[in-house]
This record gives sequence, C-alpha cells and structure tokens, in this order.
Amino acid sequence: PALRMPAFIAGVLSIGALAMMCARAALPGAGILAAWLLALHPWHLRLAFEGRGYAFVFLFIPVCAWFGLRASGCSPSLFILIRFV
Repeated sequence: PALRMPAFIAGVLSIGALAMMCARAALPGAGILAAWLLALHPWHLRLAFEGRGYAFVFLFIPVCAWFGLRASGCSPSLFILIRFV
C-alpha cells in the first residue's frame, strides 16, 4: 500500500492539472467539466491506484501542455490550432 501512494497522489493531482490546463486553453467551465469526467473515468480510477507510472503520465501531459501554452505567449485558440497542425 505504501508503494502505491505516489501513484495515487499523482492521479489526484492530474485531475487538478487537467482542470487548470483546460481552463487556460478554453473556458473555465471546460476545465471543470474535463476534471469531473477524468475523476469519474474508470480507466483513470483503475490506473491511478496501481503502483505503476501511468498516473504520472496522466499528471505530466496536462502539466506540459499548460507550460507550453504559457511559454508560447499566444492566444489559447491559436495554441490549440497549432497543436493539431
């Protein structure tokens, strides 16, 4: 159980990280909705409780996207457009 605690903490923090990234890239309501959906998604719940690195992937992807959005200095809609090109 103690070995799973870092993965559990990363899984919980990933919900907030996704909310912050979506609120910055879109509307604040989108961040709340995305965090709510991630918190209830069965794969996220299962993988966040495992003692593997999946929870850290869930955490670092929105964190890296949020830092990329801040570093770009452009509008969020332009960042979304560039990301999909």
